[in-house]
Formats: sequence, structure tokens, C-alpha cells
Amino acid sequence: MQNKEKIRASFYVAPQNAKVTAIAPDKVLMKAEKALNFWLKVRIERGYPLTAYVLRQKSLSLYENFQKKDGTEEETKPSAANRRWL
Repeated sequence: MQNKEKIRASFYVAPQNAKVTAIAPDKVLMKAEKALNFWLKVRIERGYPLTAYVLRQKSLSLYENFQKKDGTEEETKPSAANRRWL
């Protein structure tokens, strides 16, 4: 709130022909993330052991399952569930 005027003024400086780029969210990925979050909460509540490998594999399988249900199998995107993801 203290910098409200400065922030608003910065929008007026931008050229009028500036283009806005937006990336549409991947619906399959969003569904898989919600399901993974639920699965993870249940595992933690029940005290099941959990490793990074198991989490990555579950993430991949959920993404693939939702991709098949959504009918977008041919549009395979690189998975975010690599070793650096966690």
C-alpha cells in the first residue's frame, strides 16, 4: 500500500503496443498435482514411508493416467518429475 502510486505509475510508462504473453495452464498437470497432493497427505497421515523416487513415480503415473482420460496422449510433454523437481 505504501508504494501504490509508484506501482500504478509504472503501468503508465509501458508502451501502448506492448503485448501480453500468457501461457494457458495444462489442465492435465493441474489435475495430477491435486491428486498427488491428496495422495501425499493420506500417506503422511497414515505414517507410510515415502521417498523421492516413490513420489516421482506416483507423479508420473498420475500424469499419464489423467492424460489418457483427457485424450491428450499424443501431446506428451516433458515431465517435471525429474530428480531436480522435488
